[in-house]
Amino acid sequence: MSILPEFSYDHLAAIKYLVFDGSFIWKRKTGAVILLDTEGNKLICGEYAFKENSSPALLGLFNQLKSDGLSPRSCTVDGLPAIIRALVDVWPNIIIQRGLVHIQRQGLKWCRSYPKTTEARKLRLLFSSITNIGKLEEKEEFLLSVRKWEDAYGQKIKNKPERKSF
Repeated sequence: MSILPEFSYDHLAAIKYLVFDGSFIWKRKTGAVILLDTEGNKLICGEYAFKENSSPALLGLFNQLKSDGLSPRSCTVDGLPAIIRALVDVWPNIIIQRGLVHIQRQGLKWCRSYPKTTEARKLRLLFSSITNIGKLEEKEEFLLSVRKWEDAYGQKIKNKPERKSF
C-alpha cells in the first residue's frame, strides 16, 4: 500500500536531498518505509508492507520516482547494502551518507553498556556524542576526536589476541 502526497512532477524535479528509512512493525513481520525531502521536511512517499531489504521492491520504488521526475543529489540512509545498491543503480552519481543515529547505534553495539577497558569507555563516549553534531565545526571536532582515539588505541585493539583469526 502506497501513501503518496499531492505533488507535481516539477516539484519532484526540484528535490535534491533525501532521507530514506524504514522500520519493522508488529513483531518484525511487516515493514514500512518513508522517503523525505530534507529541505522542505516533507514526505515524498511512504510504503507499508514493504521489504526494506528487497532489491526488486527498492528498484521498483526508486525507478518509479525517477520516471516521475525525481533526480536527487544525495540520500541519507541507515546503511543497508540493498538500499545503497538500489539508489546507486537508479541514480549512479548520487551521494550516499549514513544517518548519524545509525552510526551511533552501530558504534554503541561495539561497546557494551558498561565497557571494561579504557579504550572501550572512550569509544563509547565518542559514539554517545555523535548525535550532538549540528555544525561544521562540531563535525570537525568529532572527526579529530576519532583520529586521536584511533592513534591512541587503534593498533592496540587490532593486535588483541581475540582479534586474530585462527
